[in-house]
Amino acid sequence: MSKKWQTFTIKYPYFSILVVAIVASCIGIAVEYLVNRDFLSGGFWVTFISILGQWAIVRKRITKNRKKEKSGK
Repeated sequence: MSKKWQTFTIKYPYFSILVVAIVASCIGIAVEYLVNRDFLSGGFWVTFISILGQWAIVRKRITKNRKKEKSGK
């Protein structure tokens, strides 16, 4: 399963960020509801900021790889 996930993240880097964010949000919402019987909408801002941070990291990595490929040719 780990090998499949690595292949997926290489092939679809931006979509993999959304998959991780959705799964993590569902787990976080479920735990929050089970523990406190409450739903806090403020958690969406944390998720949004995390997605933006990961998006920037992936974009930087893709740009770096493209530059490396161009210089190698």
